[in-house]
Amino acid sequence: MGHFLPSLQILKCVADQCNVHCYDGDCPSCRGMAKRMFTIICQQTDMVNLDHIQYTGTCPRLFNDMADEYVAARRRVAA
Repeated sequence: MGHFLPSLQILKCVADQCNVHCYDGDCPSCRGMAKRMFTIICQQTDMVNLDHIQYTGTCPRLFNDMADEYVAARRRVAA
């Protein structure tokens, strides 16, 4: 099991230091790809109508709102 540790450290680094750049406009192609994948899953699962989500909008708009909030939260933590 110890051989998985470097992979977990890399994923933590990506989550802590890289993800924000995918969503903050630094890499439009990354955000676009993530948005397309999210939208497909969202539409297939009718995510906006799930009881614990209840979002009045479209799947692409939900992605934008969540991505923007994620970036804002990361910036608040960094400040």
